[in-house]
Amino acid sequence: MTRAAWKTIPSWTLITTQDMGIPPDLQRFLAKRAGSTTVEIEASHAVAVSQPGPVADLIDTAARATTR
Repeated sequence: MTRAAWKTIPSWTLITTQDMGIPPDLQRFLAKRAGSTTVEIEASHAVAVSQPGPVADLIDTAARATTR
């Protein structure tokens, strides 16, 4: 490995504002540090279970944006 992928490949982060496992402020800090495009949603850490539609939308958006 010669370089960190997050430095050269665009990234997206889903910020879960009601997360009790990873505080939202920490999520925001890490996303900003990685230069991620962020989307915030009112959900807990189990966002993929409670809000699968927005999660799928974010994945679709990121996949389309990085497909060449």
